[in-house]
Amino acid sequence: MQTVKTTNNFDLKTQVPSFPKFRPFTTEDKQWYIPYYSQFEPYADFAFGNLLIWLNFNDDLKVSELNNNLIFTFTNSLTDGSLTMTVLGVDDIDGTLRKLFTSGICKELSFVPAVTYEGINEKHSFSIEEERDSFDYILETNRMAKMLGSESRKLRRIVRTSIREYGDTIILRELEMNDDTINFMINNLHTWDKAFTLTKNDVDLQEVKALNTSLDISREIDNRNFSIYIDGKLEGFILYQVPPQEGFVILNHIKTSYNFRYIFDFMLFAFAARVTQSGIKYINFEQDLGLEGLRDHKLGLKPIGFLKKYSIKPL
Repeated sequence: MQTVKTTNNFDLKTQVPSFPKFRPFTTEDKQWYIPYYSQFEPYADFAFGNLLIWLNFNDDLKVSELNNNLIFTFTNSLTDGSLTMTVLGVDDIDGTLRKLFTSGICKELSFVPAVTYEGINEKHSFSIEEERDSFDYILETNRMAKMLGSESRKLRRIVRTSIREYGDTIILRELEMNDDTINFMINNLHTWDKAFTLTKNDVDLQEVKALNTSLDISREIDNRNFSIYIDGKLEGFILYQVPPQEGFVILNHIKTSYNFRYIFDFMLFAFAARVTQSGIKYINFEQDLGLEGLRDHKLGLKPIGFLKKYSIKPL
């Protein structure tokens, strides 16, 4: 993956106000934002859809520009609900950080992508820490689809068991995200008792709200759907985005009925097999939020790497 050195092809001043002024970031920003974002690695936080689903969770996502870099501010609902600021870009990062930190507005930056971090020439001038909880997991679709290597032993067992127990009744479908599909998915969700009884902590409850937002704006953010039917009934679905970076998908939501053993992992395997056929090489499986169970599960999928993020403070 190539690191970008400059974004001179973009004049962000024509799109957003200059720092310290901000304005709301909305679905109307899609036309200019996606080409800008496409220059960088496909960080999930900065995907157009995720900005509007997660960073705009409290309807307060705002954007500004500084030295042709994008500055975002939002309420971080996944931590302590504090106002959070981050930056995406590679132009004069040292000068950008100094101006942010001397403005009286910004005391700390979070979710700073590695491509921006790498643009800091005077790293000794700042307090910088890796944000392990927000690293994006990168999975290789071909390895998952073919269940290659000793590390796929557990997945091979799950797939074989699933096929033996209910394989003859499985149908995999990609549904168009129109009004009928969205209503159909919502109606099925409310019949999956286990899907809701499992959502007892704050993060899971927030995921339910994020899923509702994702469904509401599916067409604006180009959501795609992959569904599994067993015995003619919808038993699970994946919502995902295809970012502008070639060969990637970003997996946003996996919901299942949990009526069938191993259905979650089987559906992830089937999804990898399907997108591999479309030329997709990698799945960005987003972050683990520091949740031990989620981290163990994602590490168990043997990611080939991470997209790292950092927190930065003045010394």
